[in-house]
Amino acid sequence: MKKAKQLTSTVFVLFVLLYLGACSSSVSSVKQLNESNAELLIRDRLKKEPYKIRAENISKLLARTLKDYKSANAGNDQEATVKRLLEKGFVLQAVETVNYPRISGTFSVRFVNMLNRWETRVFQLEMIPNSNLLTGTYTGGAGVYKVTGSVQPDGKVEMRFLDASTFSGYTQSNGVYREVGPAASLDFRDSHNLEGKATGQKVEVRWYTYSWSPDFQKQLLHEGNETYVIGGGLEVGNVSDLRLVLETEATAKFNWKASLNSVGELFFPSGPPSGAGEVAFGKRPDGTWFVDQLQVNR
Repeated sequence: MKKAKQLTSTVFVLFVLLYLGACSSSVSSVKQLNESNAELLIRDRLKKEPYKIRAENISKLLARTLKDYKSANAGNDQEATVKRLLEKGFVLQAVETVNYPRISGTFSVRFVNMLNRWETRVFQLEMIPNSNLLTGTYTGGAGVYKVTGSVQPDGKVEMRFLDASTFSGYTQSNGVYREVGPAASLDFRDSHNLEGKATGQKVEVRWYTYSWSPDFQKQLLHEGNETYVIGGGLEVGNVSDLRLVLETEATAKFNWKASLNSVGELFFPSGPPSGAGEVAFGKRPDGTWFVDQLQVNR
C-alpha cells in the first residue's frame, strides 16, 4: 500500500513537470500561429512588463500649497490618491504657519492727472479666507477691473487686473501695504498712493508641503523625463484581428487588464484599469513565431 502511494505521488510529480515543460515549450516553439497561440506568446511577453503608473499628476501636487490633502475631498481623484499615499506613509506632509497682514476695505486717491483733470482711483479689497490671497475690484480712469492678488508677510502686494466686463486686458502691478496707526496705504511704484483704514490684524495661514518618502522614492522608476510608480503587472485578454502581413510577419490586437499590487490599488481603488493593445509577430528561421513588437495602449 505504501509503495502504491509513493508510485502515485511520483507519477503525479512527473505529470506536473511534463505539463509545465510542455507549456514552456509551446510558448517558445509555436509554428502554427492562431488566436490561442498568439495569446500564449503575448502572455509570456507581458510577464516581463510591469504596469507603470505615471507619477506626474501626483508629483505636481507635491509642492507648497494651502490644501491639506489629509482631509481631501474624495471627489477629487488625484487629491484623494495623495491622501491614501499619506495614510500609507508613501508621501510625507510638512506644515508651516505664516502670519500675513489683513487687508480689507476701500483704498482710494484723488489727484490731478496729466490732462489737468481730477481723477479718482479706488480699490475695494478683501482677503480670501484661510489664505494670503486678495480679491476685489479696481476703478480708475480706464474703467472697472476685477482684481486678484496676494500679500506677503512683509506687506509686499502683487495685483492682477482683468476688465470686469470682458475679462480681458490682463495687467499686473506690484506694491506695498503699510499701516501707521489707524491709517493704511497701498503704495505702487510710479503711481499715487491709495489711502484706507488699517485693520490692525494678522491672518494666520497654514501652508502644507508634500514630498515622496525616502523609502518610496527608491521604488520610483525613471525613464527619460518620465517618472513611474510600479503598480503591478499586466494580464492579456482576448486576441483579435490576427492577420498575416508577410510570410514571416503577422499582427493582431488584444485586450489587457492590470493586475494591481498593493501600491497600484492606492491609485485605482475602484478596480484595475484595462485597455487594448497591438502586437507584431515575427518568424524565426526555424519556423517558430515570437513577439517582435508590443504596444499597450493606455
